[in-house]
Amino acid sequence: MTVQQPGHRHRHRLPFTPDGRHERVVGRGLDFTRAVLADQLPDAAQVGVGDVLLVVAELLSNAVQHADGPTALEIRLDTPGGQEAAAVRVEVSDTSTVRPHPRTPRPDEPGGRGLRIVERTSTAWGSEAAPGGKTVWADLRLPTPVGGGHGSHGV
Repeated sequence: MTVQQPGHRHRHRLPFTPDGRHERVVGRGLDFTRAVLADQLPDAAQVGVGDVLLVVAELLSNAVQHADGPTALEIRLDTPGGQEAAAVRVEVSDTSTVRPHPRTPRPDEPGGRGLRIVERTSTAWGSEAAPGGKTVWADLRLPTPVGGGHGSHGV
């Protein structure tokens, strides 16, 4: 679903059913995000898409591991045009009220680095209370498209 909003030109939401089954949560979220970005961004701006996908995967994985899975993934895009870089906000909501915090795992520990990755990849990140749980968000800036245009997408 796409909703036009001031401040964010495009808002795309993928709801999840909290049914305790999480096999395809991350895969569905990544497919959804790829489709949104491919549809809304010019080819030249696709350079930073890998960072967005990494953040989506980390936040969805955290919702699966530390909550009962996500209830929604939302991708907000501000594509101002001209020479300005596109801004992307990734939001993952879940039913837990426990706020996430980065930790420092031991070097031999296989996990525990996800929020550090989000912290270093995004321009800002955080969480906020939401009805029935919380929303964890991250803001990213994509590289300015070469030539400053938005191709045939017209956004």
